[in-house]
Amino acid sequence: MFANESKKDEYLENPSLTELVLGSFDAPFNYEASITLLTPQYNAVFLGSTGNYLDFTFDVKNKAGASTGENVTVTYTFIRNATKKVITETRRYGESVHFNIDEHLLEGTNTIIIGVSGQTTLAATTTALTYNVVNLQYYDEMNISKVYDLSNGSQTMEIFFTASGYGTKVVEWFLDGAKLNFVKTEDEIVDVLSQRTKYITLSNLSDGIHTLQSRLYTLINGEKFYTDTLYREFIVNNGNTSDNVVVVAANLPNSHGIVDDSNPFFFYGAEQYIPYEIRFATKKSVNVSISLNDVVLSVVSATSGTESYYTINSNSAGTLPIKFSIDSYEREISFKVNKTSLNLEEIKTSLSFDFRAVGKSNQSLDKDSWSYGNYTGTFNGFNWNASSGWVDNALVINSGASFSVDISPLAKDATATGKTLEFEFSTRNVEDDNAVICDLTTNGKGLLITASEAKLTSAAGETVSAKFKAGEINRIAFVINRKSGVTYKGLIFIYVNGILSGAVNYGSADNFISNKQLSFIGTNDVQIELRSMRFYDIALSSDNILNNYILYRDTLEEMMEMYYEQTIAGPVFLGNRVVGI
Repeated sequence: MFANESKKDEYLENPSLTELVLGSFDAPFNYEASITLLTPQYNAVFLGSTGNYLDFTFDVKNKAGASTGENVTVTYTFIRNATKKVITETRRYGESVHFNIDEHLLEGTNTIIIGVSGQTTLAATTTALTYNVVNLQYYDEMNISKVYDLSNGSQTMEIFFTASGYGTKVVEWFLDGAKLNFVKTEDEIVDVLSQRTKYITLSNLSDGIHTLQSRLYTLINGEKFYTDTLYREFIVNNGNTSDNVVVVAANLPNSHGIVDDSNPFFFYGAEQYIPYEIRFATKKSVNVSISLNDVVLSVVSATSGTESYYTINSNSAGTLPIKFSIDSYEREISFKVNKTSLNLEEIKTSLSFDFRAVGKSNQSLDKDSWSYGNYTGTFNGFNWNASSGWVDNALVINSGASFSVDISPLAKDATATGKTLEFEFSTRNVEDDNAVICDLTTNGKGLLITASEAKLTSAAGETVSAKFKAGEINRIAFVINRKSGVTYKGLIFIYVNGILSGAVNYGSADNFISNKQLSFIGTNDVQIELRSMRFYDIALSSDNILNNYILYRDTLEEMMEMYYEQTIAGPVFLGNRVVGI
């Protein structure tokens, strides 16, 4: 019991203020709180790992077993050694909790106590979990492009590696699936951080591809904790091997086991819609065609003695074949793509244009060509280096460079059918905020993007716009709803990063027609990093726009964060300037 509503709210914000409580009763006798834990009660993870969540549901019921329908106060208590950290939040009735704990996990044994208390009945309960956080890191610097010629006798393979973590650590090595003998001076490590070289004698190996695998483990309370397995292939040439051969490297989770004849290698850990980088090398300098599910993705110029990388983004899930082809040589490796765990999907209805920079590389032979359907891109002034061309999943358009496509997105009357134009980009090295990077206007009518603002204007002067900062990646979408026959008839919307940021009415006789072709131009006043564009001949809904924003993130972690922030917690419409609805 409290003196008034505000005193009750003050207490719930800070339960230590017990003087605010005028009286209490034994709530557990009449009501019962419960927690249904979805996360395992014991978890072992490596220090610095991401994607660790506490997943659970809760409820408060009366003696008859009926839910009270009340919100709850959730308390998370993190205990490690003598340190304790408490976090409190409010959760709505019926909500599934997905609470990220990455930043709260420290090396060693972490005990986490979850407490739930009904905000009306005060019925409470707790449950506990354990996270054993192991600080164990292991990586090598093996160059898989090196070719070993054993025709004149044996050679020594030298592998430089780094191992870190407390306690005694051991490296296990496997050559062609067979475990090598333990060498204490090379394979046992007691220092917290150690950089060493492993020496492996290669002799009597046949021509062709061979494998070297290694993994690090430490013992904690009698339990072995393994790192990922470093899977590396290399080429042996005794004079009889064809010049056309491809080797690969990847990190495999320990659960996969050691690759051998009965446990084949496959590219592991890919997820639908998420970019996945493939590492490979060739014996000679050749052009390698890479295909996924029998569709050619790119032709990459591979250089002898240098490793190559290619990023694949699969919209399909399942076990798909990746093929490396050099003339008549072909090697196929399984690529297991997990179905996305999120309620997202690629929207293809009325999609008329799709440009994505993900996976493109300056090392590809087709780096200066791009097409989608009947549309073709033209590249001018690119240097195809670290600051010009395809860099980190973006097309970097610096001063003097331009990218144009023979499409006029606003040539047809969008008010009759609806239209959606999505752009994801950033501007950098801005000297003039008003510098134009994309002009799709005719006599002021149409779409204009400058170094700091994106704006859509109708013939009658109706405008929606959004400002943005240089250096920040933004996904800006313009939605033109039909002028009749729909819920939001006669409205244009603008979204920034999935959030509705403005809207305005246009008249029944108004239009946005412009015959300008699509072009992005870099100048001395602004540099552009263009990531993606998607145009639809319909007006997408707000859910569709949010779907696309979340779906086309560069990493799974970013996608998961956006998904749970926007769809589970609910979208936050900041700066909403909607009028006329």
